Amino acid sequence: MGRRRDRRLVDEDGGYNPASPNDQLLLGMKGKMSEMALSIPVHSIEAMKQKARRGELFLSAAVGYVKAGGDHHIEKHADRRIQEAITLVSAGSPGLRQSPVLV
Repeated sequence: MGRRRDRRLVDEDGGYNPASPNDQLLLGMKGKMSEMALSIPVHSIEAMKQKARRGELFLSAAVGYVKAGGDHHIEKHADRRIQEAITLVSAGSPGLRQSPVLV
């Protein structure tokens, strides 16, 4: 930006005179904050990737289970019907058995 006295910068927060030391300081701070805001999502994505590599990434529980308390703690869903359905499927009810797969 030029330092000519007839130039002004305007954004949603107000107008700035690049020749004014106070406005230069404010614009510099706004620019640095914008740079930091752009870098935050990149860091959070990288942190998620690192957790996944370590086997610690836990975004959601399987169907019929819910997250409880801590990061890695899950419990069966509180609804009794859902618990019974999970028990039925995991017990291998004759009506729910799959046919053999041919390879």
